[in-house]
Amino acid sequence: MSTAAGEPGPDERDQPGEHPPELPPVQPPELPSAPQVSPTEGAPAPPGWLGRSAPLVGIGVGLLLYLVAYGLSFSFTGGRDDQGYWAIGFVLLGFVASVVLFIPGLVLTILQRTRGFGAGLLISIAIGLLVGGGVCIALLRTA
Repeated sequence: MSTAAGEPGPDERDQPGEHPPELPPVQPPELPSAPQVSPTEGAPAPPGWLGRSAPLVGIGVGLLLYLVAYGLSFSFTGGRDDQGYWAIGFVLLGFVASVVLFIPGLVLTILQRTRGFGAGLLISIAIGLLVGGGVCIALLRTA
């Protein structure tokens, strides 16, 4: 089926075995030149509060809080043989320390200047819970 102008009809265009004519390659348009940047324009931002050691300081402060909290849990028993009831204070104070570290850690992580310190506080939550949980299980097994 051909049309009057000699072009193939709608049924003849997409026959298997026939390939459309090849088009010449298209040349992409020329790109504009890159803008000139001054040497001070691309400089990195100045370091935040406490510089590069801020995450380590945050981890240290957080672990110090866990150490105090876990130490207080042992002072609740007064050195008596309480058959493992100290573990309730251990878990409770570990939870309180986690909440106390999470809220300022989240706020400080949002702020650009104190982001490293806040990240250190959040990392100390994971370390404090892992170490505290391991110590708790070890002490409960020996009690």
